[in-house]
Amino acid sequence: MKVLEKIKIQFRKLNLKRENVTAFIIITGLAIIFLIDNNYLHNTVSGVLFVVSMILFLASLTIVFAFAGKIVIKALFDVSVGLSLLIFLGQSYCSLSVIRTDTGNSALKLLVLFGLGYVAYNFYLKIKEAVKYYREKLKLNEFKKEGKIFYFITATFFIFVVVFIIFVYQIISPIILGLCVYKH
Repeated sequence: MKVLEKIKIQFRKLNLKRENVTAFIIITGLAIIFLIDNNYLHNTVSGVLFVVSMILFLASLTIVFAFAGKIVIKALFDVSVGLSLLIFLGQSYCSLSVIRTDTGNSALKLLVLFGLGYVAYNFYLKIKEAVKYYREKLKLNEFKKEGKIFYFITATFFIFVVVFIIFVYQIISPIILGLCVYKH
């Protein structure tokens, strides 16, 4: 009994907080598990923990990928009216049976250029608005913006957004470049 009381007195002298003691107990417990695993279980627990950590990592990447996709697709739906109008005007002009003039071709090229500029800017604003909305909804503004994990998730998110934008570009560019004014 005296030994236990001495340990309690020593812990009180250290003036440890409950959170620190809990973390210490968890870390010590994990160290003991890994020592037992290394000496007696032939690293079975380490292998299982590695597999579980990889599954959690891939699940978190999938969630980030889904958020990026949702934001890009939602922004694309928001600007699709202007984009559809540009494609419709261009294809309607190209399907005219009358002889097209150089002035008409130049006008269509300029209309497509400014229209795509407007659609791209509106697309950017919609993505920016959606990112701001989800930052507030998920309370990421209050999240500590330090550490490698925060920057890794942010960079991964924006890489996925760029990948989705490249996918959209690969679908839209043949349609635009297939207009009669660009076929020479």
